[in-house]
Amino acid sequence: MGAVGVASLDERIGKTILELRKLTRGASLQFALTAGRIVVETLYDGDVRAWHSRTRKDHALRAIAARPDLPMSASALYRALAIYELSSRQAGGEGWQHVGVSHLRAVLGLPEDVQTGLLERAEAERWTAARMERETLLLRSTNRQAGGRKRVPGYVKSIRRIFELTRTEALEGLDALGELNPNELAELTEMLESSRVALERLRQRVAFGFTAERGSRAATQLTMRASWHASHGDAAE
Repeated sequence: MGAVGVASLDERIGKTILELRKLTRGASLQFALTAGRIVVETLYDGDVRAWHSRTRKDHALRAIAARPDLPMSASALYRALAIYELSSRQAGGEGWQHVGVSHLRAVLGLPEDVQTGLLERAEAERWTAARMERETLLLRSTNRQAGGRKRVPGYVKSIRRIFELTRTEALEGLDALGELNPNELAELTEMLESSRVALERLRQRVAFGFTAERGSRAATQLTMRASWHASHGDAAE
């Protein structure tokens, strides 16, 4: 039997949804930690390891993600859980003054010792979230080149391009939107709506993929550890 007993699954899911709906929506670290804690305490009896080692037979998260009364997106829920787990391995973020939710989000998926090293440097050197993103992107890029990984799939490249195209600098001139005629505005609106629907389907597919077992990442994590220690392990702080 998985982390959640079959007999109490519906009751626990209902309680989790109820507690999540009491939260004040926000993008703060406290919001993510509280949401993650609620799920872990309600579904996994407060055992973070049970969430981390869950199997495909554990349908609790999928059931919650499919609930229409879930007060956040499925991806936001999974991200909150990952951030909560990460924070629990870092003494709950005790003493953090300069590390926020964006810093934690940037290091998700990296080996645990690399995460710890980056977060410690971010706090000590007062890194901005943008600096953390640059450091993690550089690390992942260096690892891909050093490890000789296979070609990145087209859909991954496309998702990354979409992300870049929604940045503020890519939308230069948006303030002059009112200069367009009504037909052009209607056309753009229709295009954006079609894109929104397609992206939502894509987001759901990727979000559910996030719940898959992560054992296959072990080899990649070993390479990342070697890359991290080679480039930062002996550096003077």
